[in-house]
Amino acid sequence: MAPSADSPSLSSTSDIEFTSFSNVINGRLSSASKTTYAINPATKKPNWEVPISTSQDVDEAVAAARTAFKTWSKTTIAERKAALEGWSAEIAKYVTEFGKLLVNEQGKPVSPPNVPRIK
Repeated sequence: MAPSADSPSLSSTSDIEFTSFSNVINGRLSSASKTTYAINPATKKPNWEVPISTSQDVDEAVAAARTAFKTWSKTTIAERKAALEGWSAEIAKYVTEFGKLLVNEQGKPVSPPNVPRIK
């Protein structure tokens, strides 16, 4: 069963696309020649296509991470804390969308225990 036009849709108000997925390598979106998708276990309908990474993708990501680590390793604890708190604040803006994404991936009902908590 291939993904179809009636695949689940998460959010039409978000400025982040929650139905189109790419790898991120060295801060840039990267497509893949092959994709796959999971099935929502509750509805048996296909979820969104996701990239299948190649060994070259992994090698490029590891090389980018090693390069980034050179700078990151020189940052202070305070700078790291500020960066992670900023990232967390950005993610928290989309907690509803992430919750819906997880519900569709895992087939769980929407309820407070299944909504991600971000502190």
